[in-house]
Amino acid sequence: MSSLSERFRSRRSSSLVVNGEVVFSVYRKRVEIGQTLRVTRITCSPDREQSLNLSCSGALLRVTEPAIDSTPVSGLTLRSSRCPESVEIGIEAITSDIGPNASGAVDIICWNTWFVDDIEHAWIGEAGMRLAGADPIRLECNDGLGDTDFGDLVVELRITPGKP
Repeated sequence: MSSLSERFRSRRSSSLVVNGEVVFSVYRKRVEIGQTLRVTRITCSPDREQSLNLSCSGALLRVTEPAIDSTPVSGLTLRSSRCPESVEIGIEAITSDIGPNASGAVDIICWNTWFVDDIEHAWIGEAGMRLAGADPIRLECNDGLGDTDFGDLVVELRITPGKP
């Protein structure tokens, strides 16, 4: 049987139904500019360093908790060895010389990666994520190595209104 990554590629899709469950190569969540995303790591494999990657087109992501001097960026990698268990991220408008972009909805794109010999890997072998729950959203991630048990990285995503 072909691997998850081969099936995602051959079907040109970011989601598949596997054993009656939807599995994602990337997960998209619609959010509003001004909202806050809290990412909480629930479990992480002791075998390999894991990470959750976040990307946003049309808005910027700024780590607001823990309180650090954070520059807003279009993408973040939350590595298990370098990131606290819980991180709060603000969704901000992109500003330019003519002012901020229009407020509204944007997609945050999430995918899991893992590290072998300090080299980051994604979307190979049995890599994928499944969803459990709606509030908070629970992403259960499988790295591309070993059994497909979706326990290599488990995170919760909670979206809340922004702080005034």
